[in-house]
Amino acid sequence: MKDIEERVIRNEESANSAHKRLDDQARELIIVKDAWHKHAGRMHTVEGILLGISTSVDKWTISTNLNTQTLSEFKAIAKTAIFMGSIFIAFCGFVGGQLMNWW
Repeated sequence: MKDIEERVIRNEESANSAHKRLDDQARELIIVKDAWHKHAGRMHTVEGILLGISTSVDKWTISTNLNTQTLSEFKAIAKTAIFMGSIFIAFCGFVGGQLMNWW
């Protein structure tokens, strides 16, 4: 009889120990789940920041390309104006010289 009581006591101790381990594991799972949620939230925030940076860089690149294109067009217009102006001045000088000699 005493042997049966000892077995029952050992089984109860083993069961209590198992319940304690299960409770500890349940707490650990909750901690891991909470950490995962926090990590997912941070990743979402970082993705939003990176998307914003990427969009800004894309807009900046487009703006820079447009500014470069406009500057190149302005340079071409300025060179053309200088060339045409020099031809006009030379023509006026030539015609003026001819008219002065004619008078």
